[in-house]
Amino acid sequence: MSQNTGNTDIQFTVKGKKDEYMVTKQHLGGGAFGAVWKGIRVSDNKEVAIKIMQLTSRFNKRQINIINSEISVLDKLSRFPKCFPNISCLYDYAEDSEDRIFIMMELVQGGLLNVVNRDIVLKLAKGLHHIHTHGIIHRDIKPANIMVDSKGDPKIVDLGFGCTVSDSEGYIKSCYSDTSGTPRYLDPLFTVTGIKQIKTATYKSDIFGLGQLLYKIIFNREPNAFYKKTSSFAKWTYEAILEELNEEADRSPTIDRLTLQLIGKMLNPLNSDERPSAQDIINSYERGEVIIEGLESTPVKPELNVVELVSSEAKKNFVMGDEERKEYIDKAVLDVQRQDVKVPSNIKQLVADKWKKELDTRILTLSDKHFWLV
Repeated sequence: MSQNTGNTDIQFTVKGKKDEYMVTKQHLGGGAFGAVWKGIRVSDNKEVAIKIMQLTSRFNKRQINIINSEISVLDKLSRFPKCFPNISCLYDYAEDSEDRIFIMMELVQGGLLNVVNRDIVLKLAKGLHHIHTHGIIHRDIKPANIMVDSKGDPKIVDLGFGCTVSDSEGYIKSCYSDTSGTPRYLDPLFTVTGIKQIKTATYKSDIFGLGQLLYKIIFNREPNAFYKKTSSFAKWTYEAILEELNEEADRSPTIDRLTLQLIGKMLNPLNSDERPSAQDIINSYERGEVIIEGLESTPVKPELNVVELVSSEAKKNFVMGDEERKEYIDKAVLDVQRQDVKVPSNIKQLVADKWKKELDTRILTLSDKHFWLV
């Protein structure tokens, strides 16, 4: 796997499912499951982030499940047919003979989120809504998992604790611990004593985490109402949180009042039904007032548009004027099938028909038709 490229900044190359990548010596960070390095996608020299995890005997079954979950969740969110702008994109992944797992992701270079305004919150809500409507709960929404790109747009990252929701009950189907996540950003219904707790995380658990991180970034601390001198979280009250927000608003008159009102609703500790959904937050900003429907986001089963997916894969390498356009579709179909995606028998013709409508008619005329025969 090692390669001598003549560039001392390159450690080695790794072949993913879709492309080949060079792992540089530039360390970007890391955590309990491995280190993240800057990488380069060989086909187009695009810079990427590569998370490398060395599986050893110290990894238990739960930890391995978390790693596999991150790959499957990111893969699901990155297929329809391209990445959502407010979520870190998965490009590729690989395993090698040395028991290493590689996750090739979008490189987000703007740093951690350190400012909150309506535009930021709206984009985060759109990112969460996209995750939720694909039947996934993040379960670890916190400041460290919100990055900003070079344009200042926020991106939700690290879906290692992400889980898929059961269609029948709305609860998590593939969780490995009821309380996965970061303690101070967990849904209080996990930890409150003396009341009937929820079975496990729901969409509104992510909303509570969002409220916590927004409060933390705006005021540079967690809400005092949650951490007063008491051993029982059951003494938390919604009224105490609202009182604290009002006090902060009086001290900081420039803070957007609608955003503060929404944060207050997100932080409702013991009544998750009264927290807004991600769609409620979007609606509230669009209408200029707090809108709460009182229901969690409804998980949907988005049908994978295989024609869009194959077309998107083919266009990545397509060169205008190349007479062998058909080969790009053939390769894209094989690449998609390697992702365990079922394709219809007439997929090549469907993609060809789609392309003929989209590409410049000066290039794709009726005389080109023989290039598309499949």
